[in-house]
Amino acid sequence: MLILLDESEMNEWHQFSGKHVSDAYGKGEPEYTLNMLKEPNPDYTP
Repeated sequence: MLILLDESEMNEWHQFSGKHVSDAYGKGEPEYTLNMLKEPNPDYTP
């Protein structure tokens, strides 16, 4: 099933997801660098 959203619904979802992503990380959350990884994912491609 494919659900097509109109532009206003799409904008609402973007705002909703952006807010909850920012809620997941505190203001004091450190930036993680590649050298901090203990075990890189070999399947990851940016």
